[in-house]
Amino acid sequence: RSGRMRAIAAVALLLALVAGSSLAHEHGGEGEMEDGEMEMEMPEGCGWPKVASACPVWDGLKYVHPDSHMPYDISQQDVPCVSRSATCRFTSTLQCEPGMRSLDEMDAAPPNQKLYYQLKPGSPATCGHGNREFSFFAHKGPDTSKVLVVFASGGMCWDADTCGNPMFRSMAIDALQGSELAPAVGAVFTNAMQLTPSNLKTGILSSAPRTQDPLTLSWSGNAFADWSVVVIPDCTGDQGIGSRSYTYDAGHPTCITAHHHGGVNTGLAIHWMLENFHDLDQVLLVGTGPNSDSMADGGHGIAFWSTYIKKRAGDANVRTVIDSSMGLFGPGWREAMMMDPWGTQTTRVPDADMNGDEEEDLLFPAGSFDIAHDDVSYYLEWATAMQPTLSFMDVTSVADPVQRKTFMATGGRDSDCCIDGCNCNGAVLPRGVRGGRLDWTKTRKVQMLRRYGRMPLFYRGFLQSGDRRFLLMDSVLFHQCADQTCQDQTLHTVHDAVWAFANSMNTVAQDGTVNLIDMNGLPVRSQQLMPSHTCGMCLPGGVQ
Repeated sequence: RSGRMRAIAAVALLLALVAGSSLAHEHGGEGEMEDGEMEMEMPEGCGWPKVASACPVWDGLKYVHPDSHMPYDISQQDVPCVSRSATCRFTSTLQCEPGMRSLDEMDAAPPNQKLYYQLKPGSPATCGHGNREFSFFAHKGPDTSKVLVVFASGGMCWDADTCGNPMFRSMAIDALQGSELAPAVGAVFTNAMQLTPSNLKTGILSSAPRTQDPLTLSWSGNAFADWSVVVIPDCTGDQGIGSRSYTYDAGHPTCITAHHHGGVNTGLAIHWMLENFHDLDQVLLVGTGPNSDSMADGGHGIAFWSTYIKKRAGDANVRTVIDSSMGLFGPGWREAMMMDPWGTQTTRVPDADMNGDEEEDLLFPAGSFDIAHDDVSYYLEWATAMQPTLSFMDVTSVADPVQRKTFMATGGRDSDCCIDGCNCNGAVLPRGVRGGRLDWTKTRKVQMLRRYGRMPLFYRGFLQSGDRRFLLMDSVLFHQCADQTCQDQTLHTVHDAVWAFANSMNTVAQDGTVNLIDMNGLPVRSQQLMPSHTCGMCLPGGVQ
């Protein structure tokens, strides 16, 4: 890794951390910058101009030029468009003002409601095709010592098809369901600023207070209702950890320059959160999707930020819940990531240079984690070794079609018949039966058992039957049990399991040993991890 690449990443981050960030260059005709050479390593490119245009700005109805406010748009760019920092909120219309507001400057929400502000860091933050500005959202809850940081995955991409082709694109995949074809922070987020739509106001983001019926003694509502919220959309196809513009299929009609700047975007949002929420007691990092209908994968990317957040949040209790994204890939993943197209090895924490931080790389220390060769389970093990008060939880269904699709798209198989634990029950096994390395079902079982086996003090899992996704974002699914019926009174709901996990404690004794997590009554290996779905009876070390 060259010193120049490290310097480029530092410059990109520091540009956006200057107060009152503005456009790097003045606009010329039609929104093109007069002297727009970017201080970043140029990708090979697809023949688009090597100058930066102004980013179109959404005014609530259409895209306009940031200066003239006339209708204006641009297509994919080899050099990311340039944008200004701003804060937007919805009153009767969408209203924006220059610069990002601090938390103290934000109004509190009406009782039992969510009031979101849209925060735009400005350049170098950008979305994946370089023609849309990036933004994140903040809600100042009644309790500002407790924060939900929600990384809303948009999907991962690793070639020209998955990054660019509208027929196959998985970068910002949910944007393809509406009129917005470019990877962008879509309407599912911007509409959340209005009080009436349900966007970002269901499941774990519901404002319904937690109450108990005096007659039935049953509980309803959301125990997280009073927490403050920061929602970080993903529009770069890189799990929120990239820092590189990379050209796929250069010289071909399918050419696309993907701006994998998710590490820059996510870092700027997290930096704002840490600078504005003081005296933190609890931080719950949630990797999920924008809603339960989303087809995105990659929410596990928030786990890569856990060590940095824990370090900066001091004594706060930091927990990470990954919803419907276990990070399982087939053998083709290694080849796709071999050249590090996302630039993960040059992604640095936002304030590295400012604090003189020796651990300046996001995936620190250098060489500890390689996205092509190391899997998510390995990273979780490493993170808890570095920060022994961190803990992680998977919440997922056993037949998630999107995770299965990602596994198969990277060289795995729906069924790779084998002796134990595979998706071939009752089949007549052929001579020379394989070990099931490519089998989706066995891969899922082995990885969850591995996390339990190697991180017994730092990991919990909640497996629900069926194929529903993003259980934390749906008010019905959030209150269902592992079997969806809750007829077994020993089963916990998703809500209760996540609440117990968020409030769990693990302490480090003077001799360096870690005390077991207190899960407030949630068993270490409970019925949430159903033996029939983890193959506890047929794989070594299985959960009984």
